[in-house]
Amino acid sequence: MKKILIIILVSLLAMSACQLSGEDLISENISKLEDDNPFNRQQAVAALGATLNESVIKPIALMLDDTDDKVVEQTYNELTRLHTVDKPVVKNMLELFSQTEENWIDKAIIYFIETETIDLLDLVNNNIDLINQDLEVYRDLLLLSE
Repeated sequence: MKKILIIILVSLLAMSACQLSGEDLISENISKLEDDNPFNRQQAVAALGATLNESVIKPIALMLDDTDDKVVEQTYNELTRLHTVDKPVVKNMLELFSQTEENWIDKAIIYFIETETIDLLDLVNNNIDLINQDLEVYRDLLLLSE
């Protein structure tokens, strides 16, 4: 009986030593977002969203303009999940507006429109300081929120 207990304890220690830390897991999955295989990208988005860590919002959000529809669908799901648990998805995405291309901005705005829990007028009002920093970048969002 003692031998079995010792074997179980040694096995548990070995397994826990082999597991990735939270930061390692996030880093590994962020690197998979650039994988050539869309299934791997989709799984990476899902794994990042499951961490419920605020640091994954921007890498996930940047996948909105992925070439594969299933990756984009997974991106919607994870952004919505993070938003639902009160992570600052909107603020992080708005910060990306000045760092990304027009195509991504258009897809981000579509995400805001299609997400039932996000009201565009509230979005603008709650983030007016950030938006005022570069009105040209947020032009389309401002027009749509009127």
